[in-house]
Amino acid sequence: MFKDQDGLIASVDYSDKAVFTVRNAYFLGDINGDGIVNVSGDFTLAMKLAVGQREATADELLAGDIDGDGRITKLDATLIKR
Repeated sequence: MFKDQDGLIASVDYSDKAVFTVRNAYFLGDINGDGIVNVSGDFTLAMKLAVGQREATADELLAGDIDGDGRITKLDATLIKR
């Protein structure tokens, strides 16, 4: 399933030749990659990563490192919560 930049499902017509670009599903603040930045998913995951419950994946780090210091911290989680 493909989604457009707004997170809406994009239909793909396979009957003709075309070029399309697939990009990462994660964007700044959307650590879990579901297309929505929210407390129940992203803030919670950010806190788990910030306290070391597990290591962040490369995609999670790109999406969750809000302040750009190279890691997901409680500050990043707080910024996501806002």
